[in-house]
Amino acid sequence: MKSNFYIGGEFAAQKFYHHNEILNKFKGGTWTLSGRYALELILKELRLKGYKKIYIPIYNCPSTYRVVKKYFKIIIFYDLNKKLNPKLKKISENSVFIIVNYFGLTNRIKNSKKIYIIEDLTHSVLNKIEFRKNHTYFASFRKIGVFNFGGWSSLSFNHNLKSNIPYMEEYRKKKFNYLRKKNISNIEEKNLLKLLKREDKKLISSKACINKADIKSITNKSESEIRIIRNKNYNYLKRKLKNQYFSLPLKNSDTPLFFILKFSNIKIRNNFRNILKKNKIFCPIFWKINNKNLKSFTHSKFLSQNTLAVPIDHRMKMSDTKYVVEIIKNYDF
Repeated sequence: MKSNFYIGGEFAAQKFYHHNEILNKFKGGTWTLSGRYALELILKELRLKGYKKIYIPIYNCPSTYRVVKKYFKIIIFYDLNKKLNPKLKKISENSVFIIVNYFGLTNRIKNSKKIYIIEDLTHSVLNKIEFRKNHTYFASFRKIGVFNFGGWSSLSFNHNLKSNIPYMEEYRKKKFNYLRKKNISNIEEKNLLKLLKREDKKLISSKACINKADIKSITNKSESEIRIIRNKNYNYLKRKLKNQYFSLPLKNSDTPLFFILKFSNIKIRNNFRNILKKNKIFCPIFWKINNKNLKSFTHSKFLSQNTLAVPIDHRMKMSDTKYVVEIIKNYDF
């Protein structure tokens, strides 16, 4: 069995749809070009209010940390338990706490009026969301393909910023092309990554907001259709790869974002990722974290270095999912 097109990677579309019901769950707030800028708006506001200390999971996108350290000098990393919930004994009063809903899970932390809680909904956008009054929310929408760019903050901001959608699209295309390169030398890969990092910094600094009315969604599937396809793909992989995956503690109401394979070490994981890439299956790594920072965070280190996210998204047909299983079973890891 062969795949005639790439599985996973950046979402792209030739046709744009002007309506998507998923967006209707996010009332009010502020729409931005990226999830990082949505978070930056929140953090900037909190610094002005006098908050000085922030807790963030060490297992997180490095770009989140780059934004956080612009506004906070006291940053405390925390580990996760095996259910991917926060693992820490105590949280200081009058501090900020960021919690992440990983891979479609819905995490919870004990409410406290003396702690400012920011919840990252990026991985759980497809779930039924119960917005809490004492939480502030933000999200990026690129991973589920609502549109090629964009983020959202539950806080409303007055702004006169012009949107920079064409620039975001240009960056996305370059990243899309990079992900699709099968045969690439180490030098070429390093140069491409440097280019993307430079342009990524420009995106963060552009600080552009968009009007919800201007959003062009890139999927015409309903939310229920998307949930059904993702769950079907996830459960098929779970049945066929019984001893090779990291089990996510998903509830029936959760919609998985990826299927997580587990490996004995980082070298085997990286080699296997390259094999999948050569077979037109692109698997992102969540996340590359400086090893120095990971020493005391046992489970986060395991997740960062020993797991790989396999696509199960709603662009895939069952034939694609079977192809993924076939390729994985052909290689012993």
